[in-house]
Amino acid sequence: MMETVFPFALWCFTSLFTITSPLSTMPVFLTMTQSLDEKERRAVAIRSTLVACCALLLFVLAGQFLFKFFGISTNGFRIVGGIIIFRIGFDMLQAKYTPMNLRKEEIKEYIEREFHYDLSRRLDNIRPYYHHVESCQETVPEAIIAFLESKDFEDAVRNAVSLGGDTDTLGAITGSIAEAFYGIPAVLIAECKSRIDKGLMTDVLDEFDHVLGRSMDTYSDEMDETQANQMIEAAIDQYYIQQDKNGMLLFMEVMVTRMQQAGEVIVPYITENSFMSEEQIGKVKAGDTISLDHDVRLKIETVKDADEKEWIGVFTSSEEMHKGSAGNVQMNQSIESILRLALNWEQVNGIVINPFGKYIQMTKKMIELLINGYEYYENERKSKDDENN
Repeated sequence: MMETVFPFALWCFTSLFTITSPLSTMPVFLTMTQSLDEKERRAVAIRSTLVACCALLLFVLAGQFLFKFFGISTNGFRIVGGIIIFRIGFDMLQAKYTPMNLRKEEIKEYIEREFHYDLSRRLDNIRPYYHHVESCQETVPEAIIAFLESKDFEDAVRNAVSLGGDTDTLGAITGSIAEAFYGIPAVLIAECKSRIDKGLMTDVLDEFDHVLGRSMDTYSDEMDETQANQMIEAAIDQYYIQQDKNGMLLFMEVMVTRMQQAGEVIVPYITENSFMSEEQIGKVKAGDTISLDHDVRLKIETVKDADEKEWIGVFTSSEEMHKGSAGNVQMNQSIESILRLALNWEQVNGIVINPFGKYIQMTKKMIELLINGYEYYENERKSKDDENN
């Protein structure tokens, strides 16, 4: 009996030891629990070991039953396990960017503990006495504090610049930290990339984003209207965050930019009379070309607010439209044309973008200001073109 039990037990032990690999797991465990004291670390180790043991015992005692119940063969399990392990290893080789959900307090405590920077100061205390300094000791802590006191990416960069001194270095450090923590609003990315001449620098940025698994080239000329309209969606998101005049000005600037790009939105229409009878529809096959023997009248779909006022509902994408629109025909129309239509249509109060999602309303006064701003920029551009010619 012992002659068979002992080799089997030794085989099980060596197999488990190889799989769990405690020697390679130990540094990972110590790193993940470095902020815990000895008692807390021991409790985590015991709890993790108990959970692992329970899982192993469950499969030892009920593994065959579970396999039979679900109709899984041992060879099939090995194949699937091998595929999963291969996929995990392949993803690790790709080194994809994965955001971490850390709190600012954790970041602050870690930096103070590891690098001994004084992060207890406030920007209001630093600003009056700060001057141009080129040392790490008097630049990095200030940049980190600018991030810690911020509420979003733009606010972090503004905090850094407000200190004065070596503002480009401060802004670069703070911006890098803020990008990792908040991300960058798509509208800011689009605006910055539009100011960079295409060439080596844009190629480097695109390659960098590709390596990190991000696609920041959302607003290039090759993209369709739905993707380009993510600029508008991002500006609406930013307005919901800020809820102030600056957020609205940012939205208006994006709308002007999209008008300069000859951007379009989706406008839903409702047919006032039917295209075809049910009998005719039943005879139509995929790929058939049909002609109608009558005119089809279309009406722009409007939406009503809580006060029963009518607005023209327009959408940045088909997905937004299908959240609630009753329109059975959708058309892409230029932003400029639909704004001018709303301005001259007495029945409506203005335009609402994405009325069934995260929406924003544009009254006729706002539309008038927007069109005036667009015409001003267009006239300025034409004047510069004439001067260059």
